[in-house]
Amino acid sequence: MPLFLADFVTWNPDPEIFRIGPLAIRYYSLFFVAALLLGQKIWMRQSARLGYDLVIADKWLMWGVLAVVIGSRLGHCFFYEPAYYLSHPLEILKVWKGGLASHGATIGLIVTLWLYGRRY
Repeated sequence: MPLFLADFVTWNPDPEIFRIGPLAIRYYSLFFVAALLLGQKIWMRQSARLGYDLVIADKWLMWGVLAVVIGSRLGHCFFYEPAYYLSHPLEILKVWKGGLASHGATIGLIVTLWLYGRRY
């Protein structure tokens, strides 16, 4: 019987980096923030290099933050537990109960980039 790494490693890391009272900082949230800030920096640099209006690139950050938060929450709700959230739609708003999906954030960003491109 072949041995696999999964036979030796139990992957169950604590999602929290640290907690201050009720505020918990999680790895996922830091990855989302880092990706948005890095993407904004790259977009600003490319816009400046190509001579585009930097205000348009700068405005994107708020759109991007909303796209990630809304898309990742909806992604979690409708990819993992659609029956529950469709029968309890107000639970979608309870973000403090957790549940974000990076693929939902990706879909949210793609849709928002399309809308942003049409507007500007």
